Amino acid sequence: MITLVRDVFIFLCMAIGKAQNPVTDIDFTQYQFATTSKFYTNGFSYPRFLDNETHTQSTLGYQLDQKFLIQLNHYYDTYRTNDIQRLELEFKNYLGDKLYLVNGVAMERSISKYGAGNSKPQFMMSTGAGYDVNSNFMIEARYDKNMNKKENQAIGKASLFRVLSKYKF
Repeated sequence: MITLVRDVFIFLCMAIGKAQNPVTDIDFTQYQFATTSKFYTNGFSYPRFLDNETHTQSTLGYQLDQKFLIQLNHYYDTYRTNDIQRLELEFKNYLGDKLYLVNGVAMERSISKYGAGNSKPQFMMSTGAGYDVNSNFMIEARYDKNMNKKENQAIGKASLFRVLSKYKF
């Protein structure tokens, strides 16, 4: 009897699987902005590691003129005990073809996975400078000033100096 039930179950699974319509891959090029548009987007994601950590970033930007841009950056990182979400609004002003200054504000919050108390959102102001080495590589140095009162700061979230780089391939 068990053999009959197992055989009927396998037959039904195969019949249902074969009865579905094949789906072609989605062509995302139809959703891109026009080449004359001043809006732009980009993003990236790190692969999942052994303990299911994921790190993603997405950017939505608008070019006001040839040298001045506004960007909205979103970062989402998962770790073992909590997730970190960071939202940045920044302004970039190119001094030349490759050198730029950046200023902005950011909000970062930690989301606990196991019901532990979430810390208060951290608000920061950032300023810095960057250099586009070529179209695929950039280097940036910035200072983030934590704007929260001392008693509301998350553990380990003082003002900090960051050196960033990004390689596109």
